[in-house]
Amino acid sequence: MGRQVLIVEDDRELNWMYALKLRKLDYVCHQAYTIESAMDYLKSNSAPDFMVLDLELPDGLGTQVLDYVAQQGTYDHTQIIVVSGVAFSKEHNLQKYNLAGALIKPITPRELLVYINSLTPQ
Repeated sequence: MGRQVLIVEDDRELNWMYALKLRKLDYVCHQAYTIESAMDYLKSNSAPDFMVLDLELPDGLGTQVLDYVAQQGTYDHTQIIVVSGVAFSKEHNLQKYNLAGALIKPITPRELLVYINSLTPQ
């Protein structure tokens, strides 16, 4: 079974394209489009190997998901990549989270795949 990836991205087409590209290389993708759906996934499944997290979601900031993950203490092995179309600012306070990366859109599915593969031991 491939490595698990939770994609939290409200742009349905982009979410779908990320998942399609990752699945071609045997990643198992789970898709969420809101904070609520991401939280539902996290509360009812084992921790994914990777999480791709948009910061600007329809029901709030992705930092809410980051706060939940930090509080649980069971996501130490999950590599989190924040992807956002807005510049990261002090209000996001991302330095307090243990992120594997923070990327600014536009980022193609191929670029995301290359980045995730760079985090995966060969």
